[in-house]
Amino acid sequence: MAAARRHRKDPPLCHCGVHATLVVPPRGGSPSGRPKYSPFFRCSINMMDGWPVCQFNEYVQGPWSVWPSDEEVGAYEAGQAPWPCTKYPEKRCKCGILAERGVVPSELGYGWYCDNGNAFWEGRTCDWEWFSGHDELVARFRRLGQRDKERETRELRDKIRNKYDVTLPDDELLFGTILDEYIKENRCRPPILEAHDTLIKYWRLNRILYPRPLFKDERAEKQRKLEEERHLERQVQDRAREAQLEAVRALVGDLPCNMTIRKGALERSSDGFVGMREAQREAVRALGSILRKEKDKGKSTGLHVTFAPVEPAVNKGKGVVVISSDEDDGWGDDEVLSGCESD
Repeated sequence: MAAARRHRKDPPLCHCGVHATLVVPPRGGSPSGRPKYSPFFRCSINMMDGWPVCQFNEYVQGPWSVWPSDEEVGAYEAGQAPWPCTKYPEKRCKCGILAERGVVPSELGYGWYCDNGNAFWEGRTCDWEWFSGHDELVARFRRLGQRDKERETRELRDKIRNKYDVTLPDDELLFGTILDEYIKENRCRPPILEAHDTLIKYWRLNRILYPRPLFKDERAEKQRKLEEERHLERQVQDRAREAQLEAVRALVGDLPCNMTIRKGALERSSDGFVGMREAQREAVRALGSILRKEKDKGKSTGLHVTFAPVEPAVNKGKGVVVISSDEDDGWGDDEVLSGCESD
């Protein structure tokens, strides 16, 4: 009896670290209908469904299972040791499920938030979140104006993101799939000035539905690979362009610059002068095609092509022969052939 009175006066601590609650049999009614059991202590913290958080049970006359000694209490009060409790319950949100630890969906702190995902439930049961200083922050925001509240909220979010290296989805995913799902669920678009923060919060509440975003190192590695691929692609394009220009230069360099056509070899002109003209036309077409492609790309290769007139080389002291023919040879009525010897 002495132990029971001592327990009633100073209840033991449950596994949560708080004083336990004494449960006694109900009174009233017929003695045969009342439940009979010895009073016992149980956890004093109840979940939303009424069940205790931890499974601590101890009879009123039982031993002090987790009672701290006087020395432990003295060390705790002096700040020399933590509170002598070896087991703490896992955090639960208001809907009764286990809470998740991390950056809360509002991105205003690091603490606990509801871990109810749409992949396991029809809808989110609650948007509960808690972190150190939550109540003080809410009270402060109530006293501030709208502009000051938005400014401090933005600064605090940036601070939390930088401190904990918060991984955020890319803009392509954020303003693509996530925006479509947000519009489908809410039947409206988010405000323009708050669209980014609104979509980030929506992604946090439903991030189990989307792929994991990349960390800072992973984003840097991905950007480095993209830059390498673009550099290699530019090198291949430059080499292909140089090869085309070299081929055109070689083609133009192989063309004959001076040709001598005698009067008796007029029928062979198709193999000489006519062939030269056709080759020149092909070279000009190739150069024009390359320049048009470069112009379409919006790039400048620094290549300047100048077509200078080539004057015929005439031997001094020798005449210029004008060949006339009644037959139409496709070169006009008269042809001036330079460099021909006078017979």
